[in-house]
Amino acid sequence: MRVGLFSLLSDEFVNTLHEALDRMGHKLAVLVTSRYDPQGRFVSNVRLQAVAKVEPSIPIIVVNRLEPIGKALEAFDLDLILVEVFSLRLPRAILAIPRLGCVNVHPSFLPRYRGPSPIGWQLFNGEAFLGVTLHRMDVGFDTGPVLLQWRTRIGREDTPQSLRRKVHRQAIQRLPQLLRLVESGAPGTPQNDEEATYAPHFGQREWTIDWSRSAPEIANQARALGDRGALARLEGRQYRIKRAEALGRSRSTPRALAATLAPGTIVEANTDSLVISTGCGLLRATAYVAE
Repeated sequence: MRVGLFSLLSDEFVNTLHEALDRMGHKLAVLVTSRYDPQGRFVSNVRLQAVAKVEPSIPIIVVNRLEPIGKALEAFDLDLILVEVFSLRLPRAILAIPRLGCVNVHPSFLPRYRGPSPIGWQLFNGEAFLGVTLHRMDVGFDTGPVLLQWRTRIGREDTPQSLRRKVHRQAIQRLPQLLRLVESGAPGTPQNDEEATYAPHFGQREWTIDWSRSAPEIANQARALGDRGALARLEGRQYRIKRAEALGRSRSTPRALAATLAPGTIVEANTDSLVISTGCGLLRATAYVAE
């Protein structure tokens, strides 16, 4: 089987897929990537550095738009297109090229969390499990019939980056099953649109900490934003909080005192952490940057 990959993932992910397909007697025939990141920001140099480390035998097409590359893709005689983290919608003409169709790897239990930021929103909302769906693609975003679906527990130390690695590893493990389904012509199970929810890109509300929210909610927010961190204003100074935890009742600061503190008050400052009052409970920031 000749497979095309549409992805913005790093060379590590691409090369892992290449090796997995090769072991099964298939071929990663072409990589299509973009000079934009998943948030739609132009990051040409970053993308070019990443694809420079991809297995040299894999042809690479770097695009701004997909419509002009239809003829070029037809030359690769593709049986299947796999999509994992890609910021451009595949037009109908591209979807029709591979003999066995197109399959997307989406990190949510569809139809919940359709859209560009499913991992971030599942962390933001404090979900205990991350969903993963492999589905046939149509002209909508994340709307096609489901072929495979599972949930994986979100660990206390998981981040968007670690969950993305987990999703990719689990998708690779299920690749033989997926390819059998695709080769058999399995149509998949239609999604129930009435159960759909949407996971858009984070906006200013999600990027900025509102200290009137509860400590667990703010801890989830910081984790959801990953390495960039959540913007926080504390006693006249700007911070980026990257990791935090809600503190339990065993904390030395009495609960009665915590309840009297204005949200956003620094209760305790150590060399490696800050303890901050919130609208409900205390929060300890364990990874942060003062700006």
